[in-house]
Amino acid sequence: MFNFLITILSVLIFSLNYTFASEKDYGNLTEIILENGLNNEQSREVAKALKDDLEMIFNGWLTHTHFIYYPRCSNDENKDCRQNLNFNVNFSAASVDLDNDNVNDLLVRVEHENVCGAGACPRIDILLGGDIIGIKAGILSGSKYYVSDKTKHGLRYLFFESECRSDIDDYDICNFYMLEPTSSEKYSQAILVEKGREVE
Repeated sequence: MFNFLITILSVLIFSLNYTFASEKDYGNLTEIILENGLNNEQSREVAKALKDDLEMIFNGWLTHTHFIYYPRCSNDENKDCRQNLNFNVNFSAASVDLDNDNVNDLLVRVEHENVCGAGACPRIDILLGGDIIGIKAGILSGSKYYVSDKTKHGLRYLFFESECRSDIDDYDICNFYMLEPTSSEKYSQAILVEKGREVE
């Protein structure tokens, strides 16, 4: 009986060690840098894949939140409140081959007050290109983004840092999240793989 318990305990410890080791097996990471604006190819990809999202932002801004309500007149009833339609959306993007087919896929951040609110715009859409134009594969978040050479279902793993703070020695400490491929066309939601990771 004692040997049986020792065997079970050994298997449990080995399993836990394997889990922790596999979580830290990130592969070789390359930082993804988003550039302001879109080139012609990226614009076409966004127009196909995010058409509904952009129409929803514009429609909401036009009819529910801004255009029909602003500018608001002050208490001076004689003041003429007039306006023009100044709708503005910006983009940041990076082209990265996520499925190793030698065709760049697109990571794109839509920057508009209805999406971002008063703060930063954390959401980045992952769009797979090539033969499956405009497939929305998931959402990346955080502040710094990385792509790994490690793959699953033909897609490369993605990582990001979030909830960063400075410690006593002025190092940045961030939580480190992973997006794991769940199929050849989809990523998981963010999975916390390392809490309080020291970053540059």
